[in-house]
Amino acid sequence: MDNHSEILKLVEVARMYYEQELNQSEIAKTLGVSRPLVSKMLQRCKDLGIVNIEIRSPLEGNEGLLNKMKMKFDLLDGLIVPANRNNMNLSMKNFISQASLFLERRLSDQVSIGLGWGSVLADLVDVFSAGELNTEKSITVCPLIGSMSSPSKGFHPNELSRRFAEKIQGEALYLHAPAFPGNKKNFEVFQQTDEYKSMDTVWQKLDTAIISIGTYPSVPDQATAIRFGKTLKEKHAVGMLLSYFYDVNGNIIEGENDYAVRIPLDYLRKVKKVILVCSGNMRANSILGALKTGLITHLVTDDFAAKSVLELESDLSE
Repeated sequence: MDNHSEILKLVEVARMYYEQELNQSEIAKTLGVSRPLVSKMLQRCKDLGIVNIEIRSPLEGNEGLLNKMKMKFDLLDGLIVPANRNNMNLSMKNFISQASLFLERRLSDQVSIGLGWGSVLADLVDVFSAGELNTEKSITVCPLIGSMSSPSKGFHPNELSRRFAEKIQGEALYLHAPAFPGNKKNFEVFQQTDEYKSMDTVWQKLDTAIISIGTYPSVPDQATAIRFGKTLKEKHAVGMLLSYFYDVNGNIIEGENDYAVRIPLDYLRKVKKVILVCSGNMRANSILGALKTGLITHLVTDDFAAKSVLELESDLSE
């Protein structure tokens, strides 16, 4: 058998075994050879590099990919979780579980924690366990944005704060206000309340912010017509965090009527740990834009999302 013919035969055997999932006896019968010969051919496939077997534990992150993300976007730390694109439900459960463990290890020295909103954070709070977290230290948990009229539990930050504080035996602080007051007068009235002033003080001293992002257009809509008119479309918004909309280059898009009850950007920029939790279900341009705002210090995502973001960044840089 010449080299070319041998390689073609080896590739055929490898495909039957690894892709068609035939066992060695079935392959031997199909090809009219002995089972020991099939075994030797499969080993030959490995020796020649035709077959490369990679073992990936769903409980381990991708350090190499994480380091690339850290260097590219000036991140302090993070976690890249292996994604399973063939089973999105299982992949998402594993992602949320690993994100929970990551947070547990990063919150032990914190005194004040702020929570954003979204379905990912709601799922995260559901599964979070204090574990090794030092619950003897008094920790306050507060919302970073007001509530929104939505059946989704993810858009009720007061409830997320209450449940999270309960799990870590901390103290929950509340913000009883709609995220979008509707007009400047209502916004200014709430700013003068003792509740807002008290929360404003907490936001200024925040240790950690845990947030997720959304795409644009958003579901549910975040009063964008009233707040921005056509500005978001004209300036090519790709996503939002805490209802701060941005483009793919990380530029925050302002609206003439953008009155929202949330932590001010100036405060958020001073928070030591701003942890973004987002999976590969999110569009790459939404994640890229969030990272380029310069607000994010820690990223928890999956390898599919990380690779997509790096590829998009490379394409846009050319």
